[in-house]
Amino acid sequence: MSIELNKPYKINTTKHKRYDAHYHIHSAKALVIPRRSLGNESLSEIRWQDTDGGFHFVDNVVFLNENLAPVNVFVDTGLMDIWEHYHSEEGGSR
Repeated sequence: MSIELNKPYKINTTKHKRYDAHYHIHSAKALVIPRRSLGNESLSEIRWQDTDGGFHFVDNVVFLNENLAPVNVFVDTGLMDIWEHYHSEEGGSR
């Protein structure tokens, strides 16, 4: 699978349990932004919003590309909200 860098992705549903346990996140609500290609893996950051509305991120996380799926703007509205917050925070420069 080809991954576009600096674009929004989500974790495949079949891998949620694994990533929840490994990174201590709620992967169903996590936005993944690949930063660097490592062949069939991507060095990425994870962004999410907690139940209190606070935004968080973890940087330098390696994902197998096959464990990621593009965010669908019509279905994944919560992830798109995080993506928009990220872009407003960064000025869309990344």
